Amino acid sequence: MLNKIAKNLLNFVFLAILLILPIKSHAQTEAIRNLNAEITVEKTGLVDIVETIDYYFPTAKHGIYRYIPNRFKESSGRKFKTELKILKIKNEKGKSIPYTTSQNGDNLEIKIGDANKTVNGDYQYQIHYQISGVINSFSDHDELYWNVTGTGWEVPIEKAQARVVLPDVINPASLQDRCFTGSQGATNENCSKSINQNLVDFSASGNLTVVVGWEKGVVTIPAREYVFSGFNSWWLMIIPFVVFLLFSYILLKFGRDPKKITTIAPEFSPPQNLTIPEMGTILDDRVEPADLTSQIIFWATKGYIKIKEEEKTFLRGQNYTLIKLKDLPQHAKSFEKMFFEALFENQQKVKLSELKVKTTFYKKWREISQKIYTDLMIEKYFPQNPDKIRKKYLWIGLGIIIAAAIAGPLLLSYTLGIALFLTAATVMIFGYFMPRKTLKGVAALQKILGFKEYITKVEKYRTHWAEDENIFLDFLPYAILFGVGDKWAKTFKDIYKEQPDWYEGNWTTFNTMVFISNLNGFNSTWSGAVSGAASGSSGFSGGGGFSGGGFGGGGGGSW
Repeated sequence: MLNKIAKNLLNFVFLAILLILPIKSHAQTEAIRNLNAEITVEKTGLVDIVETIDYYFPTAKHGIYRYIPNRFKESSGRKFKTELKILKIKNEKGKSIPYTTSQNGDNLEIKIGDANKTVNGDYQYQIHYQISGVINSFSDHDELYWNVTGTGWEVPIEKAQARVVLPDVINPASLQDRCFTGSQGATNENCSKSINQNLVDFSASGNLTVVVGWEKGVVTIPAREYVFSGFNSWWLMIIPFVVFLLFSYILLKFGRDPKKITTIAPEFSPPQNLTIPEMGTILDDRVEPADLTSQIIFWATKGYIKIKEEEKTFLRGQNYTLIKLKDLPQHAKSFEKMFFEALFENQQKVKLSELKVKTTFYKKWREISQKIYTDLMIEKYFPQNPDKIRKKYLWIGLGIIIAAAIAGPLLLSYTLGIALFLTAATVMIFGYFMPRKTLKGVAALQKILGFKEYITKVEKYRTHWAEDENIFLDFLPYAILFGVGDKWAKTFKDIYKEQPDWYEGNWTTFNTMVFISNLNGFNSTWSGAVSGAASGSSGFSGGGGFSGGGFGGGGGGSW
């Protein structure tokens, strides 16, 4: 009885094993058991590769497909193509396997197998090919940076191996080696490597990328063949030329003042209805920091502010303190009140160095500038805000530059990129000159230029100021606005010798030339305060290598 039970039990176990084994075999997933690459670097720079792929098919398939990149992009963005030649594809018995090739984007796609036959279980493919133009050259070494497996396979890779065979003339002591594993972009180095004379071996589980470097001068670096497409023709340079002609017409039609100033007669006083920053803006269609410097000096001459020159230090340079003496009058323009309040913020004094570190001050400076533009537009000196017109064309130009950076490499057309870049430069340059004035603005500009004529050639009109003792200080802010402060001071150096009470400087004897020099320093410090408130790699270098990097790579699957 016991023998019968034991016999039945053994039969049951045997039957279960027979049932389980096929199920277990069919349950295995499609995979690459092992991918082995023997990579031989020739002295000529040609690289010979034999890939041995042990592939497992759980179900009947015709074969595999393998795609290998043969077009690459340099760090400069230029694309080049390599000469990739398939020599032979065979199985483990040395029998040739039929295949077809086709170019698919930047990859050579190889379809391996017979449409009339199927394979099942374990099968080996040997792909023998050669490629040129994949040796990288650096100042201190040459190297092969090769993606052995590729990260684009549709099936898992259980094991990967690579052997790099280098020319005998290479000094083994000069060899460097490194390898990377993991998904695309990973910097893992879970791989083994060894050097034996001119052989460098690598192995890993899964994806594998290798880097081998050697001394310069022993392997020829072939010239690369850069890729140009049908878009890459020099006739595309007609684009910026056409844009130049178009914007020349637009500038003449819409960007010129309605009236041309033909004569400039001297004006012996500034326009009564315009402040100094407004005059500066009408003069060049821009609000500049120097315009507000002149306004500060103007306030000082009128008794609202005192400027104190601080002790100069080696590290911090020259600094100035503004001291508020009294508030602005009620009839002051709104932008003046905004500017005055932004300077002091309910304080009695402020150093320019303090304004430089205030990010809020730059924001207020921008608001004040926009207020000046808006007021001049409301008062009919400009038909549109000059700053917004310039910015509009600036943004258009930047948009074209971005398009050039994308379209050029994307379409493999560097001529198109250059043409678009020149187009962008044309748009931005013409946009700078596009703001225009109204007839009222032109009339104001004529008076401002007439007053500038007087200030610039003041000695010529001596009879108009000889009896005016205060003219030096009264018109000093305007001389600084027009950029002729030095000339203004030189005219009065022997006439005006009284130190102004609104400027406290480090001097023993007052001199207009020294005084202007100090004010120029103040102007420079103020401008600095305004602007200061605004505010292919080697596989060895700096951890720059990664899995999936370098040449080679690609992937594949079954069909």
